[in-house]
Amino acid sequence: MNITINTTIRDRGQITLPYSMRERSDWLATNSPIQVTLADEKIIIRPPHHPSQTPWNKIWDALHLAQSFTGKNGNISSFILKDRHYH
Repeated sequence: MNITINTTIRDRGQITLPYSMRERSDWLATNSPIQVTLADEKIIIRPPHHPSQTPWNKIWDALHLAQSFTGKNGNISSFILKDRHYH
């Protein structure tokens, strides 16, 4: 079955795939790597040719843990966001 949607490209090139699409494929899970191909006037999204052995769940857990640490001037994530905004 084919599903066609209209969506918007947000800042930094982000798009949202609706739940109705994500629920039909297990490889469209949150934080899963994908392959994106630009072919002529089409953008093709598919699972990677070689499934990654990267433990993405562990990486994301470690990232969230690092973001949770705060110091007297806030957390490192806030600092980086502010720094990127002003440079």
